[in-house]
Amino acid sequence: MKPDKNKLLSWAKRNIKLFNLPAEDIHTITLAVAGECNLRCRMCDIWKQNPLKEEVLSIGVLNNIFISKKLKKLKCVNFTGGEPFMRGDFEEVYKNFTYLHPKANCVISSNGFFTDRIVNFFRRAGKTGRISLELSLLGLKTHNFIVQNDAALLCLNETVLKIKKLFPDLSIAAKFTITPWNYSEIEETVGYCNKIKLPVYLKMIENVKSYTNHLNYEKNALNKEFLFTDQQKENIVNSLLKVKGKSANGDFVGLLIKKLKFGYMHSSCFVNFNSMFINYNGEVYRCRELGRIGNIGCESLDAMITASSAKAAGFNGKNPKCLKCDSLYRALI
Repeated sequence: MKPDKNKLLSWAKRNIKLFNLPAEDIHTITLAVAGECNLRCRMCDIWKQNPLKEEVLSIGVLNNIFISKKLKKLKCVNFTGGEPFMRGDFEEVYKNFTYLHPKANCVISSNGFFTDRIVNFFRRAGKTGRISLELSLLGLKTHNFIVQNDAALLCLNETVLKIKKLFPDLSIAAKFTITPWNYSEIEETVGYCNKIKLPVYLKMIENVKSYTNHLNYEKNALNKEFLFTDQQKENIVNSLLKVKGKSANGDFVGLLIKKLKFGYMHSSCFVNFNSMFINYNGEVYRCRELGRIGNIGCESLDAMITASSAKAAGFNGKNPKCLKCDSLYRALI
């Protein structure tokens, strides 16, 4: 049984005009603007990396990224971390971006812990029509265990309730990462999100050397830390089948079901073609899984994009890694 490529293409086109751009035109960029995090997620080692201040993308470096000629047709930016709201000048970063790209959408990925900071940020942000706040929710029972903080879920819920009350026009959603610790809570968590009218996106745990697992990538792979047993996969599939129509990314959930059942997800990749990821240390990737193309601290972003575009356009999911990849397409959130 092969993935329904036509359905996948249709889904992509509905969400973003992806295929009108040549490979040198970046339509979506993910920026890890903070290298620090206040939580200690078990599937992530960003909090262990303890970056030096000079390693974090500075305002000047970010502004140079924002004015890149290759980003003139940018449609979406995702500000992530670490935890973006731990960055003292994050408001300035956001305002600089919106000034230079007023028509682009902005997704802010956060753990939702710092309720007051988040509320104050949106109070000063102005119009919220093009901003989305994406909060990591890892289960109603195991969230605190996974992030290793007993107050995390309480703070997250407080943030959700305050944001929904104070900023009813703001797009806010939860992201549930399926892990070996919380897979049994998929249905319960989705049900809760539906009850409080909070859209919820589902994705699988990943072992990503270039980002969340820089320190422990080899250890995780050797010990099979993030792998599921056949029985666990069967349980996950059964849960996903029940919540597919209740999640905010039902089409993607359908692909996850195929991946869990048949071992592959799709034959074409939408990430490597017009997307880019820049880590807090300046490392630049067209795809997080396929090696860096340079560092923004010592190379021109435009030059890196041009040099990597031919390969990106021709690659289009043909690497064996792509068939096994189950990354959530950032541009399609």
